[in-house]
Amino acid sequence: LSDWDGGNGFEERDLLDCYRLTIEKAQEMGIKKLGIPAMGRDKRDFPHIRFARVALKGILEKLDDRMDYVKIM
Repeated sequence: LSDWDGGNGFEERDLLDCYRLTIEKAQEMGIKKLGIPAMGRDKRDFPHIRFARVALKGILEKLDDRMDYVKIM
């Protein structure tokens, strides 16, 4: 995952891919309830609103009825 660099690089794409892949792998493993860390909000310093939009987009793109619960922590 790239550090936030003003949005000029691939930070959003990388963050989006992390959330998509996390949901895909959890579904493949049969996980019904999942807590995902707020990737990008730690030392990577993504802006709060931008982070939330990207994280939710990645989750919602892959989420289906195989999972009951997803929480960003």
